[in-house]
Amino acid sequence: TYGADAAPSARTATFAQELLSVRVFLHRDLAIAYRERLQLEKAARQAIAGFEIGNRIPARAGIADQTRETRDFETARLAAMSVALLERSGQQKGADELLRRWRQTARGRPAQADATYEVELATQRMIGRPAPELEVKVWMDSAPLTSKALRGKVVLLHFWAMWNSTSTNQFELLNKWQVAYQDRGFQVVGVTRLFGRSDPQDGLSAEAELASLESFKRQRRIAFPFAVAGLDDVTNDERFNASALPLFILIDREGRIRRIEREASRYRKLGNEIDRLTAPR
Repeated sequence: TYGADAAPSARTATFAQELLSVRVFLHRDLAIAYRERLQLEKAARQAIAGFEIGNRIPARAGIADQTRETRDFETARLAAMSVALLERSGQQKGADELLRRWRQTARGRPAQADATYEVELATQRMIGRPAPELEVKVWMDSAPLTSKALRGKVVLLHFWAMWNSTSTNQFELLNKWQVAYQDRGFQVVGVTRLFGRSDPQDGLSAEAELASLESFKRQRRIAFPFAVAGLDDVTNDERFNASALPLFILIDREGRIRRIEREASRYRKLGNEIDRLTAPR
């Protein structure tokens, strides 16, 4: 696996580092599972454990790319999760100490990892809090869905754009969820804004872009409404920390944010959480 000419000691070291990477992901998944069940202290302990393990992966050029990414970026995410969970559970002193230790490990870390930490911290601090109100210019195929109107429903916000294929590729799955869970009080809302462009065209007027959105929705047979903000209006992006597309934000029946997902590899877990939150009470 590691090359016939690799020394046994090098193969052993590489294998040990890969095991550390696996343990980082395991602790992350456990932290998320505890957080979803509002067991915040247990979630914080798992996140901190993953952060500690990530810091044990050496910062050197010889390690595999995936191992390096785990050390730099997953450890950054776990540091942010740890700080946010400690804050939510009333352990501000512990949160300050974790932040201090994160800053101490800056040597050998790429600047992008620090940016990942800042984005993730802002994201993690949203979880458990009431969802902000959407700023909407046009509701497509729906009356205005305010927070008050949605109270009592489990809501999934999908931040997307016509020109972003990664986000448009999710509509088949979203339609499936909408149909499967709508009788249990579930509602998907596609959140976008006017960009002056669609997938094939640039320089569109507001009227032309709205017509393109309507055509897109009709052709895809999308079974849920779109919330469309005005041209280049980034209010929703700022309120929900939508720094990249796609972004999924899951909101419970009380209007609190319960889960935020950016990774396609975790959509199955998102579906499981929808099933759990919509289960008959």
